[in-house]
Amino acid sequence: MASFLCVQVVRYSALVGGIGYGVVHRRTLQKREDARAIAAEKKHQEQLKVQAQKEKDQSIIASVRGGAGGGEFETVGRGWAG
Repeated sequence: MASFLCVQVVRYSALVGGIGYGVVHRRTLQKREDARAIAAEKKHQEQLKVQAQKEKDQSIIASVRGGAGGGEFETVGRGWAG
């Protein structure tokens, strides 16, 4: 009877220890995944900023080259020419 009790104590101790290990391990993995997701989001936001700046620069260059979009200079120039 004593050996049966000892076996039961060892079994349940191992079970509780395994559950505790699983909880701790999951938290560690979750922290890593959260940090990776935050880094990926920052990188994505930075890429969006760079893309928006490039598009803005391209539109400015296109307006300067094509003469479109800078209407205020054309109006002023015509007004002085009379």
